[in-house]
Amino acid sequence: MGDYLDTKPHTRIATYLIGMCLAYILIKYEEGRFKVNMKISITGWLLSTFLGFTIVYCTYGTYHEPEWSQALTVFYLTVSRFTFGLAIAWVIFACATGHGGLVNTFLSWNFWLPLSRMSFCTYLVFPLMMAFWLLNNHVQPYVSDFNFMYLFIAYMGIGYLMGFTFALIVERPFMQLERLMFGKGLEQSS
Repeated sequence: MGDYLDTKPHTRIATYLIGMCLAYILIKYEEGRFKVNMKISITGWLLSTFLGFTIVYCTYGTYHEPEWSQALTVFYLTVSRFTFGLAIAWVIFACATGHGGLVNTFLSWNFWLPLSRMSFCTYLVFPLMMAFWLLNNHVQPYVSDFNFMYLFIAYMGIGYLMGFTFALIVERPFMQLERLMFGKGLEQSS
């Protein structure tokens, strides 16, 4: 059931709407105008952390125990994206309004800048890589924690390498072309 529901684009509308509402709030009320007291900030961080970890790790037992019932699976698929979207929305809100603390410092680190610039190309390449690997397997892969970790590292490495390549070949020239078309010139490109 999860595989069927996961392919439908409308299953992600809740997260999209949370992002739209957050963007509206952040644009409407400029940075620094939010005065959140310490209790609300701590509550937001604790709730965000709890919701995020719960959504990510509550499915771990299904890999080692019998599967969930259909009702529990439907409940998880209904609630998971919305709650994870709320958790991420709090992190964005807190960092954008000056309540991010160490998280904001970590996420603002210059190390992330090159990865962020090629993340869209990597996002576009990932499904193609996974489909290529799955369709070229003539046997079903053995499922284990080690194999998933191995695949994750391989996908990340190859995905970012391909994303970097596409960012240089496609995205960067189009960004410069856009700057030329809208009159900003190439001298401001970074």
